[in-house]
Amino acid sequence: LAHGALNPWTGVTDLDLATHPGALALTDPERWPTPEGVAVLPSPEMAHQDWPLINRVGCESADPLQDEPALCVLGDPGGETTVAFVGSSHAMNFALPVDLAAERSGIRVEGYFKQACPLTAEHLGGSPQQISCERWNERVMEILLTSVDINAVLTVGTRSGLGVESATDGDYIPEGYANVWRFLMDSGVPVIAIRDNPTFPFDARACVETKGVASASCTVDREELLGANPLLEWEGEELFHGLDLTSSFCDSTLCTPVIGNVLAYVDAGHLTATFAPTLTASLAGERETVSWWP
Repeated sequence: LAHGALNPWTGVTDLDLATHPGALALTDPERWPTPEGVAVLPSPEMAHQDWPLINRVGCESADPLQDEPALCVLGDPGGETTVAFVGSSHAMNFALPVDLAAERSGIRVEGYFKQACPLTAEHLGGSPQQISCERWNERVMEILLTSVDINAVLTVGTRSGLGVESATDGDYIPEGYANVWRFLMDSGVPVIAIRDNPTFPFDARACVETKGVASASCTVDREELLGANPLLEWEGEELFHGLDLTSSFCDSTLCTPVIGNVLAYVDAGHLTATFAPTLTASLAGERETVSWWP
């Protein structure tokens, strides 16, 4: 216990947390303070290339017109418990911390990711990309409902309300998401939904590049971006659990693009591969609150 208290597990392997604590600076600031005078990583000029899972076999987001799901194995490939992780690039925002946390827990994660295509039952429209997304979702649902190895489904459960007329209070749960969850749970499949990270009303990376790391104009009010957590409305469901990592992105009032000397954003709403692993400890802690986890 003493060793664990002095050397807490973070899941992060490629950063010097003494200088670049990332999300840990918000969730445990006494242990992981943010030193001044340290260059931000990745640099704002290079962060637009810092996408997660690049060059990892089967794990890059599927082409917008690709109908057939590709398998991306994360966590412990030989784990006895298997969780499917499904969604768009916003799901991939959390792929690296899911990978690290699942590996530590001996959980196999079967990822299915498609660009601009969340796990939804919504009729999306008639464009080739929308038709492809609907077909991809149908095939993924077949996998989720017929695989005897999948113990639960993990997905991103909210969407930013910016520019959405019907969403007046930060992020929200699209009806198509909720319909999928209901169908899965009625079929006996547990659902774990991660609240999406904040999406800025501007390119957060570009703001940092042009206005500076410490510019107040690159920060946004937390309530404006997020409001109340909509996943709490589902917490009474027996086979549902929501995970909220907002405290890893925002303090009590503001959401910022640079956290613990790490630039968190590739653009307005996608996370850098450098920042994402610093979410691992928070994600693992939230996962441990799932009482029915197999």
